[in-house]
Amino acid sequence: MKTIELVGYGHPDRFADYISEKILVENLKQDPKAKVAAEVMVTRNIVFLGGEIYSKAKIDYKKLVYEAIEKIYGNKWWPNYQNVRIINDIKAQSPELIKIQQEEIVAADQGVIYGFYNQKRYERIIMLYQIIDSLQKKFPIAPDWKLLFNQELKELSISVCGVKAKVHPNINLFLKQQFLKYNLKINVIVNPKGEWLIGGPLSDTGLTGRKLMIDTFGAGVSHGGGAFCGKDFSKVDKTGVLIASKLAYKIAQQKKVKTVLVELNYKIGDKIPKVIVRTYKKNKMFEFNYNYDLSLNDWIKEANILEVDWSEIVLKGGVIFYLKDILK
Repeated sequence: MKTIELVGYGHPDRFADYISEKILVENLKQDPKAKVAAEVMVTRNIVFLGGEIYSKAKIDYKKLVYEAIEKIYGNKWWPNYQNVRIINDIKAQSPELIKIQQEEIVAADQGVIYGFYNQKRYERIIMLYQIIDSLQKKFPIAPDWKLLFNQELKELSISVCGVKAKVHPNINLFLKQQFLKYNLKINVIVNPKGEWLIGGPLSDTGLTGRKLMIDTFGAGVSHGGGAFCGKDFSKVDKTGVLIASKLAYKIAQQKKVKTVLVELNYKIGDKIPKVIVRTYKKNKMFEFNYNYDLSLNDWIKEANILEVDWSEIVLKGGVIFYLKDILK
């Protein structure tokens, strides 16, 4: 877990995640009991909306998508985006799945989910996003960027879109100076393959969930099989990551260890998961079962996650930016 990988909010996959979460948020605003599983594919000329939704909400999805494009790219980074075709193939969710949610929220599907806690890694991810925020204020880079940060090698490799090669040395120097503010002397490599001037959906297709490792813990950490974005809170791929990570934090404090990985196992219809905990100390792993007794429905109420704008969490950088507040 030495290397962190991150991408910008204008990366096509991150943008697809953003639209998926906007669909979730807008449905929940009008119908708190909405059941949402929204999938998005973004290309140069088409934005395709799919998935299954059960909701009383009335939403203009075409308007939602155009507003999202304007917010993230505008005409500067996606010229003539007003001509992009929106295909809406969202269908009703299965009545069999809806039926099991009538009395209280339970697991809408089976799933193996992981939560993770390591304070240093959390801090490093947040630090990297803060440094990139400063970079975007200083230089006219596109919102599409990607980086690898290796703490052990003290190296950052970053590719930024939208600036000429002659600007790369200035970006390199700026980033080194930003790391020094955190008392880190880091070797910086900017655009190792040269200029990158066309980014976003004009150069790459985006899909919901394709950056699920990055959107949780920056890659390198165990992850369940399911994507996070565009799902309501009966979908344990989403809620389970939050539950397990908060539990990992709690166990780290109790056991006085720096790194904890929590595995949740849900069957469809489960209220409470089976829990396996792995702690790490002096390069040794310790595994044990954990008796967790808070139901999915009760946890959602306790954590107040229905009040969170999850689309904004995606723009900030993913799960870490929700967890950093609840773990204080």
